[in-house]
Amino acid sequence: SKYKAKYPSISSISEVAKRPPNPMRNKPFIERVIPGLGLQVQRKGEDLLVDFNPYLGYRFSGRITAGPGWNQRVAYNLDHKFFNTDARIFGPRIFGEFKLGKGFSPRLEVEVMNTKVPPSTITPSIDPRTRQWVWGVFVGMKKEYKLINRIQGTASVMTRLFNPDDKSPYADVLNVRFGFEFPMKKSHNGKAR
Repeated sequence: SKYKAKYPSISSISEVAKRPPNPMRNKPFIERVIPGLGLQVQRKGEDLLVDFNPYLGYRFSGRITAGPGWNQRVAYNLDHKFFNTDARIFGPRIFGEFKLGKGFSPRLEVEVMNTKVPPSTITPSIDPRTRQWVWGVFVGMKKEYKLINRIQGTASVMTRLFNPDDKSPYADVLNVRFGFEFPMKKSHNGKAR
């Protein structure tokens, strides 16, 4: 009865040896999609760097989620009180994660960011800065937690694995992020809620 409660779609004991059914199999599209927003705050020299990362996850199964996103950095010079457009970055990002349990998920991200090179996050350079598209790869662990009603909180620690020619626009190899996800359910009248 314990297994029947856990796997209600199994009709007989002969099906237990087979692979467990995909819990997303008969779910409507709206319940498979998870919109989210990730945030990362860094400080480098006089600049406060805030990255905004809206993304859209698609739940392929109960454990595997992947999708596209966008990263946009806003840089504010704290000493001189102005927005530093030279330190801004932007570009697409894709991610994939595998849910382990208790809210923990290993996560992989691949991105390409438009940034000034050499980046403003490294020691000042006498070389002229030009805008380039720079690839980045991150791997880490994400933790989900219940925040309020239909909003789920997230926290992740990501390690930068790829930094070609020291062009990465991130201040450190280790990046700590936090954010919010908004799982949706189909209501009885057919609309998302």
